Amino acid sequence: MAAAREAVAEEGPKVALDDIARRAGVGNATLYRHFPTRDSLLVEVYSADVGALSAAARELLETTKNGQALRAWLVVLVEYLICRQGLASASLNTVGEREDLIGNWHEPLEAALSELLTDAAANGTARADVKPAELFIMANAIATAAESAADAVTRILDIAFNGVAPR
Repeated sequence: MAAAREAVAEEGPKVALDDIARRAGVGNATLYRHFPTRDSLLVEVYSADVGALSAAARELLETTKNGQALRAWLVVLVEYLICRQGLASASLNTVGEREDLIGNWHEPLEAALSELLTDAAANGTARADVKPAELFIMANAIATAAESAADAVTRILDIAFNGVAPR
């Protein structure tokens, strides 16, 4: 897994699986026995990041005032998604074979986002009717758009976040 994380970080999700096997010092058959598809490997590579994202939400709730933790975390999430292009499709493509893992990803992130939304709504920086799933879709859309407009990500996120703010 360490070799896979390193390779994906350097070359992105389209890194050759043969390169990962070589870095790990194992044969291709060993890699494919554990990870029959690229998507299954990507899902495993990124699964540890869920804990880091959840921890970032908790830290922001403790350190950021006036309901601004939600916006700060959405920036973290969008930056994460930009760096991990291919994660969304990998997770969608493996739902049938890795449903338990995908559920384990969504639960802590949705819980973290729910806490952030509750804090933001209590502080008047988010509408009470906004749902975590809607913000995940928004963040993924912004990250996907960033491929062609990387310099506009902050502005796009600001515009989107204005739609989250109460009227």
